[in-house]
Order: sequence, then C-alpha cells, then structure tokens
Amino acid sequence: MANPNNPRGFEPIQPLKSMHRYPKSTAAILYPGDALILPTAGKVAVATAGSIELIGVAMQYATAADTMILVADDPDQQYYIRDDGVGGTLARTDVGKN
Repeated sequence: MANPNNPRGFEPIQPLKSMHRYPKSTAAILYPGDALILPTAGKVAVATAGSIELIGVAMQYATAADTMILVADDPDQQYYIRDDGVGGTLARTDVGKN
C-alpha cells in the first residue's frame, strides 16, 4: 500500500527551540508548516520557490493582513518535510540546506 498523501508543510522536530510573534504582511492565508520570509517591509510572507533567506516556519493559521503570527524562528530548529517527487527526487546532498 502506498503512503497517504497528507501534505503538512514543515513539522518541527521537538522540542521547539524558539518562537516569536511577527506581523503578517498580506491577506494571503498562512498555514501551519508554511516556510516564511521577511521581506523589506518587515512583515512575514510565505516563501516561494527560490527563496533563500527563510525567517522560520508558521506555527498557526492566519488569514487577515497585519495580524500577529507565531513563527518557529530558531536557525538550528530541525523539521520533518515530505518530498512530493515532482521534478525529481530529493538527493542526499539536499539534506541540511536552508
């Protein structure tokens, strides 16, 4: 039987090292497990393909702009992540990046 496809984004490996509240930049929905960036406006936004300076991972759901969102932001925090297999497979050399 194949593994179920239940995407959940980044799941922190316990214990959480550090979490802080950050203002959210847009009305775009943030989901728990979304990788986040901190654009020049100083408010978190969802990271897109090619984002290289991640601030952390969203720990809660948020819809409205200019609300505060809890972010796991320790650079040494480790996460579980699932590869979707699109565009090839996850190479061993990719582990530990970003």
